[in-house]
Amino acid sequence: MKTYEARIRTDNGSFKTTTVQARDMLHAKQLLEDRYGVGKVTITNGSR
Repeated sequence: MKTYEARIRTDNGSFKTTTVQARDMLHAKQLLEDRYGVGKVTITNGSR
C-alpha cells in the first residue's frame, strides 16, 4: 500500500487536504470519490 495526498472540494467551494492509503493512484481516487463524490477529488502527489 502507498500513501497518497489529495485535495477535496467542499460544498462551500473551499478545499481540504487528506491522505489515503491505496494500491495505486486510481484506487486512491476511487476510494475518495466513493466517500466525497465524483468530481470533488484531486490527487496532489504521487505515492510516499
